[in-house]
Amino acid sequence: MTKRKTILTGAPIWAGADGIRSDLSVGLVGDRIYRIGEHESVQMALGSDTPVRQIPGAILMPGFIDAHCHLLSLGEHLSTLDLTRCSSVDEMKERLAQRAAALPQGEWITGRGWDQNGFAEGRYPTRWDLDDAAPHHPVFLRRVCGHAAVANTRALQWAGIDETFSDSEAGYLERDDRGHPIGVLHEAAMRPVQAVIPEPDQRQKETFLQTAIRHCWANGLTSVQTNESSSDFWATWRAYRNVCAGDFPFRAYVDIPPDVAQAVRAQGFVTGSGDRWVRLGATKIFADGSLGARSAALSASYADTPSHRGVLLEPPNVLSEMMHDHHEAGMQLAVHAIGDRALDVVLDGIDGAIGRNPRPDPRHRIIHCQITRDAQFDRMAASGVIGSIQPIFVATDLNWAESRVGPALIRSSYAWKKMLEAGIPCAGGSDAPVEPINPLLGVWAAVCRQNDAGEPVGGWLPSERLTLQEALELFTLGSAQSEFSEGEKGIIREGALADLVVLDRDPFSVSNDDLRNLRVVETWVGGKRVWNQ
Repeated sequence: MTKRKTILTGAPIWAGADGIRSDLSVGLVGDRIYRIGEHESVQMALGSDTPVRQIPGAILMPGFIDAHCHLLSLGEHLSTLDLTRCSSVDEMKERLAQRAAALPQGEWITGRGWDQNGFAEGRYPTRWDLDDAAPHHPVFLRRVCGHAAVANTRALQWAGIDETFSDSEAGYLERDDRGHPIGVLHEAAMRPVQAVIPEPDQRQKETFLQTAIRHCWANGLTSVQTNESSSDFWATWRAYRNVCAGDFPFRAYVDIPPDVAQAVRAQGFVTGSGDRWVRLGATKIFADGSLGARSAALSASYADTPSHRGVLLEPPNVLSEMMHDHHEAGMQLAVHAIGDRALDVVLDGIDGAIGRNPRPDPRHRIIHCQITRDAQFDRMAASGVIGSIQPIFVATDLNWAESRVGPALIRSSYAWKKMLEAGIPCAGGSDAPVEPINPLLGVWAAVCRQNDAGEPVGGWLPSERLTLQEALELFTLGSAQSEFSEGEKGIIREGALADLVVLDRDPFSVSNDDLRNLRVVETWVGGKRVWNQ
């Protein structure tokens, strides 16, 4: 079979770690970059009959890689009720009522994206708010972070949740003055409701993935590292294989929850199993919750809730044994840790696992690394962990994060520059659908450290601002390294995969603030153009 050949020419190339390379052409053969050089030499290497395409933008770059998202959930989010940017409980109710009017009575309404921190009322939404907007439907709406949700009365009744529900360290309810649930569920307390919501079938999963991949292409993404919590792993795996290796070429490194990992390993799968489209990723373990929902585990009490230190989702000894089991079995670990107490526990577990069973280059990832103490950075570097960070969180959280943890701890938190300077490899992600998956927003947030209004002037904790080169590497080379794919992804180099993106302007020639306004002109995956504006 003759391999497809193309020559791309006519724009500067940002090659990744090799920087800008001007006046060069890139020859693609099949799914690889075959030759880079002067146009005549590339044409001679590929043949004079090779199609030549003028790059229709200002710069050619490696395709972006999101190091932490939830791709299936993103597709579902794009297909269900979107509550992002709701400015009030009333607006949330309006969107819910519109959704309810379009669905048959009794059908579940699910959605995501609300954030009480931005509500004009300054409070959580309640089950009574949802009852008022959708009296004839069971409703379950996840907070933007995914670590809390609000359910209406019908959904609570179907799940068997009432005032007798027992709170625990792993999950709890918000209650009124009489102890009655108001409908807001944190962490494990969401599980009874989730258990009675019908899971998407195979066709729906594939449709959700197609929707998400189109959205990724439009944002210049060619690969993701994705965490899926589906109880039916093989159905999810088949959905990825059918979609990504079919008419929607895309690369996915699929993390799995620990409760299905043992069964998956029994089938001979370990980290890296798969092909160039879909590979098994890490065992994804949760150590704590989220800062926005006050369930991140802190070493001291929350500054705005002195009686509360957050939630460890597993006792430290249980978490350590879980981590050791998956490490010993050959799995990469991807452990969610937002609070500094959770980070201590995770580092103890990783160090213990490596100490008991040394293994070359396990590249265990710590997801978020958000609230940290200065003393933890050297320890992270010594452990060899990868910091899988989400710079876009800065733009969202800077308005309220200090009120959560206090002025002392905040000075060492969201500390991406300190992490890089300590020698911690870092990878950039979005946590979509928690935040928009657009990597250029993550680049902008890493460089500017401001909110949407451009505040504060000079950036929040400005010593933590990254250079543009550093920020771009988070979403290219850094993310490739976190899935053992350096040399193949995140770089434009001979022999690498032909996963590419064309931008309308050179990011090195625009103002820092304008980075978030750059547009994707074309996206290529495996030498094939999959999206153009």
